[in-house]
Amino acid sequence: MRKYQIWILVALAVIVVVTTIAVAVLPDIISAYKVRSVEGTITFVDVASRHASLEVRSPKDGHLVEISGVVPEDCPILINGRKGSLAEVVTGDRAAVSGTWNKKTREVRAISVDIRRTSGTPARGAAESASETRPAGAS
Repeated sequence: MRKYQIWILVALAVIVVVTTIAVAVLPDIISAYKVRSVEGTITFVDVASRHASLEVRSPKDGHLVEISGVVPEDCPILINGRKGSLAEVVTGDRAAVSGTWNKKTREVRAISVDIRRTSGTPARGAAESASETRPAGAS
């Protein structure tokens, strides 16, 4: 009878320890895969490394915060409703981005990017060709 009681106490202790670990770790695992959506202004794009930054208003106090992350190759990018590429995204574009944020690694990964470009914002190719063909000192 005594051995039986010891085994029950050991089993209960193991259950308590496993439950405590699960409660401590599970929120981090869940938040790493929770999709969040933000809207803001593109502040940086590096096509080669597939990194980009977005300036957004903090929901807590309204100040501007810059979020940087990876835009994977398979991430759909829409520009004014049509399929686009990261090479077409320019700083100053307004964007709605959905993605995940891993609290432990601090990594942000885009899942979808929707650029809403006004008619006055040139595409990357147009902006680069205009600056390359303009003579030095000309405005």
